[in-house]
Amino acid sequence: MPPSSQFVCSTRARCSFSKPLKTMVVGAIVLGCICYVNIGGDGSKRKEPMFREIDVARDLPFDVNKDVFAPLNIPKTGTQVLVYYITHNSDIKPRCRFLKAKGFRCVSATNSTWLLGDSKKGSNCGSNSDWTELTECIEARFAENEGKTAQSSYRYITLLRDPVQRFISEFLRTKKIVKIADVNSCHGRLPSQLELPDCFDAARNLTLDWFLACRSNLAINRQTRMLADLRLVNCYNKTGMTEKERDRRLLESAKENLLKMSFFGLTDYQHLSQVVFEETFHVKFLSDFEEFNVTHARKAVISPSDLERIAKVNHNDVELYNFAKSLLMERARYMNLQ
Repeated sequence: MPPSSQFVCSTRARCSFSKPLKTMVVGAIVLGCICYVNIGGDGSKRKEPMFREIDVARDLPFDVNKDVFAPLNIPKTGTQVLVYYITHNSDIKPRCRFLKAKGFRCVSATNSTWLLGDSKKGSNCGSNSDWTELTECIEARFAENEGKTAQSSYRYITLLRDPVQRFISEFLRTKKIVKIADVNSCHGRLPSQLELPDCFDAARNLTLDWFLACRSNLAINRQTRMLADLRLVNCYNKTGMTEKERDRRLLESAKENLLKMSFFGLTDYQHLSQVVFEETFHVKFLSDFEEFNVTHARKAVISPSDLERIAKVNHNDVELYNFAKSLLMERARYMNLQ
């Protein structure tokens, strides 16, 4: 096996050589649809996910008369900012409009909605819908309101963020008595009080210890849960399987759904996310995304031991984020953007 090479899984059973890396491949195995290689130019070994060509290739020219952007808004990741850039700072025409009677609408010249968003018309599926709720809702709502069918192309998009920083950001927001309304339906119903007990009332005296300790705190591993198909773990009902098995299924499902999405970006890699979006949909932004190196979360005084605790509690999100980062870099390389 030659040095300084990487792999792209072209089938479920083999890997093919792709572009060079500044590391040495010392071994490779295939696990499901994802190749894993042990890489380390310094003799060390670590497991890096590698992907099939179908997972990294993205060429989906956006058609306002047929396609619909479906944002999956994970709180405190910046997905709403991405949507703002699409609606106010891109070359997609016609632009979105705010109508008093119908709310915020993005429609083509043929009156076809091209972005799923807040609307008094009822075509949105909730501002913070997770994968389960969004996919259950979207086609039924569009078929009911606009006569759209499964032939329409729904372009699911989202942003992910460093899990520790995202968690701190949500903690700070909750302390300001700004509680995120994020209890999503699953199989057509909301979780019961027994399935999802109240954690706390948003309060200024909320402590990080309290925020970390509540087992039903939806901020914990939020990105994994919101990207996973909750029906695979019986929604919010935690009986019938161990916590370890539930975590494993949620993480596996979140990774699979991330691979299916038309686009995802990383809040911590604004420019790279922008160019991958532009290359994927053949859309140009009129100005560049802004890099925010100093955020409220980064300015918060959190001890090293508490940072470790946050990472440990959000272990699924940490693994998902590392997976997503590898996938985004691979897509950028495939598009010759790096």
